[in-house]
Amino acid sequence: MTRPEEEPRWVSYGPVNQEPSRGSRMSTAAARRRAERERRRTERRFRTAPFPLYGLPSSWEGGRFLGGGSWGGVRGRQQTHSLSLVHGVLVEGEGPLLVVETALPDEAGGGGSLRVLAEEVWTGRANDVPDAAARLRDRWVAHPHRAEFSPLPSRTGEAVLVEARPVFFDVLSQLGHWVGRAGSEPLM
Repeated sequence: MTRPEEEPRWVSYGPVNQEPSRGSRMSTAAARRRAERERRRTERRFRTAPFPLYGLPSSWEGGRFLGGGSWGGVRGRQQTHSLSLVHGVLVEGEGPLLVVETALPDEAGGGGSLRVLAEEVWTGRANDVPDAAARLRDRWVAHPHRAEFSPLPSRTGEAVLVEARPVFFDVLSQLGHWVGRAGSEPLM
């Protein structure tokens, strides 16, 4: 008779947004090794980021986590486009959560539909917030839930201390969510 810990165990491993394939089945031990390799790769991307990473100051007493990011290129020559640091409680609705993403200029990143709408305005593809919302509704006809901006986001300017210097952020906010964009120039 075999003990439960000696019985072979299998897992399916892969990106969250993909259906499991028959070829993705592996042993628990192999899945642990793969997860460890991916953790090391992620940590290396954060340590060698081609831009400064920003987050809450050391006085923040909540949780801190490495967030997501985007990168691309050929194997061995990938470039990191954006990375985010997460502050707060990872379980949605269980407490505050702030994601601070830093990205190379002109690179897409997180922030969901609100960020995409903001990029329409920030890049000049849309004249204002209502124009950006209309453009996205036209683009996302097959996914109308992604283009639901009711009420329309508001747009304000905010000064935020970054490394003890005030930096102007263009902020779009809607129903408890916001995205902001700043250049590297401090306020005078």
